[in-house]
Amino acid sequence: MKTQGFNMKNTHIKDLERLAKLLAVLTIGFVFTVKFGVIKNLVKPIKIKNHNRRLFSIFSYGLTFLRKILMQSKFIEIFDFFLRSIMSNNPLNSKLEQLCIRY
Repeated sequence: MKTQGFNMKNTHIKDLERLAKLLAVLTIGFVFTVKFGVIKNLVKPIKIKNHNRRLFSIFSYGLTFLRKILMQSKFIEIFDFFLRSIMSNNPLNSKLEQLCIRY
């Protein structure tokens, strides 16, 4: 939530109600980002270093993937497809796997 993700610390909001709303929106974004990272990791696993730690976190993996999707000209179609896949019982279908591998 701080520096390498949503930069929440850069806000100068002092009104508690607005801060609560911002935190709620960031929490929803965090959950989706982690979910994207988990699904992407199922399709294309994060490499494990020699000391048995991941090369980067699930959150970073999901955030990078989400940024790449949002930069596409057809991002609404891609995002809609991805959200439908997440909401289904089996999010890993062949189209989603191709999308994850491409990005």
